[in-house]
Amino acid sequence: MIYLAILTVNLAWYGLQCIRNRRDHSGNAEWRNVSLQYIVMALALNTAVQGFLIDQVLMMGISIVGIATGVTNLRFIYGTPSRVSWQLEHVKGLVGAGISVYTAFLAFGAVRLVPELALSPVLWAIPLVTGLAIILYQWRVILLRQPHPRSAPA
Repeated sequence: MIYLAILTVNLAWYGLQCIRNRRDHSGNAEWRNVSLQYIVMALALNTAVQGFLIDQVLMMGISIVGIATGVTNLRFIYGTPSRVSWQLEHVKGLVGAGISVYTAFLAFGAVRLVPELALSPVLWAIPLVTGLAIILYQWRVILLRQPHPRSAPA
């Protein structure tokens, strides 16, 4: 599935760009980075349509990841970043690439290893749930390490 391959490349590239451009946020709006977001969203929409046409709920469900990825990445690229947003986005990008790789493995590798589980939503959900837990945990760590402003004297 080309969609998962491009999603993986997009997330890895995006995560790398967040680090490279941490001091110059405008560098994130480079044409390749922006183009990848639109390509992923177009492929995700196509995957959703194809899933609808063949009544395959997993295809429709996995397309949500691409839409959410493209929208949130573009929001960061064109938004005003906070001091740590590049770190948060870097984690999202690289762990997201891992989620995508493991999902693709389960989608295609599971057919050969355990054919009866190949189309199991539970099997496909394992990388997503695990990856989201890792992302949320790391975001919490990053945010808790930030200095808090001192309260005004009474």
